[in-house]
Amino acid sequence: MSMSRTASRPWPTPRLPPNWLAATRCVGDLQSRQSSRQRDRRSTLTTPRRRATDGKACSVIIAAHNAADVLSVQLDALARQEGDIALEVIVVANQCSDGTVALVERYQRAGDYRHDLRVIRADERAAATYARNQGVEIASYPMLLVCDADDIVWPTWSHELYLSLLDADLVGGATVRWNPHDHPDPASIQHLEISFAGEVRYDFLPAVVGANHAFRRSIWDKIGGYDESFVNATDVDFAWRAQLAGARFASNEKALVYYRDRPTVHGEYVRHRAYGRADAQLFRKFRKYGMPKPRRLRRRPSVRYVHQLVTAYRLLTPDGRRTWIGHLGKNVGRLQGSLKHHVLYL
Repeated sequence: MSMSRTASRPWPTPRLPPNWLAATRCVGDLQSRQSSRQRDRRSTLTTPRRRATDGKACSVIIAAHNAADVLSVQLDALARQEGDIALEVIVVANQCSDGTVALVERYQRAGDYRHDLRVIRADERAAATYARNQGVEIASYPMLLVCDADDIVWPTWSHELYLSLLDADLVGGATVRWNPHDHPDPASIQHLEISFAGEVRYDFLPAVVGANHAFRRSIWDKIGGYDESFVNATDVDFAWRAQLAGARFASNEKALVYYRDRPTVHGEYVRHRAYGRADAQLFRKFRKYGMPKPRRLRRRPSVRYVHQLVTAYRLLTPDGRRTWIGHLGKNVGRLQGSLKHHVLYL
């Protein structure tokens, strides 16, 4: 696999909008409001934070909701990590009603897992942001890596993110779309469709992917953790608040994750509809910091919906059908999000 870019690239200081000073001052307000909402939840944790040791070590946070059927593949991938990075793997069982906790406990009882493996329950609410905050709260090490329960990390994933964190506060990795129905073994994928994290999102600031990013605990503490009011776009919100608070941002395209694709057209629609709703929520929160309106809204928002109808012929092919349905979901989601959050973001 050839890659033309530099493996790890620090981003220059973002070109912030004219009102960036006001945005920076507002970060403190966001942080205090968020911390007050989350403080009570964190106080309910019964698992104490372990003493961190010196050396190359990171904590891995995996938010898992009813992931008993897929989690073992990710745990095995973490056990095969190359390099000398010591990992503390924390599985946060978020309102699990299946055998997720029992699966992790079997790994623990076996006694031969390569890394320190822990599992905690987070049952107050079903949300990845809530689960990740609970995991970070008890993590032992100041460098934290985040991945999902149903994906597969690349063998050098942890090593690459660790190297990037030596000179950054927040790092975005890359993803390879993976459909387990077409490729049960992801290593059999011949042409890797790699999506790089760290690209500028919504014409505002660079962002990370929730399924593959890393950060220092200091920046998590500074901005008050993940915003638990978000269901989707939590990664974008986290990355933007971190940068507005002065975080050093970097991307590393060698820190790869096989990202499990939605196997059905309906799943694609649901996913993009959720993204569309989150777009409006982001705009409501960050427009006062300089997030611009969509380019199409600066012209004629009706063009997007006319284009949706004109391109309906794409439904005739499997790939075109999937793309068209995804765009439809995004359009519907943005409309729903605009109504819910009282903004115009179409």
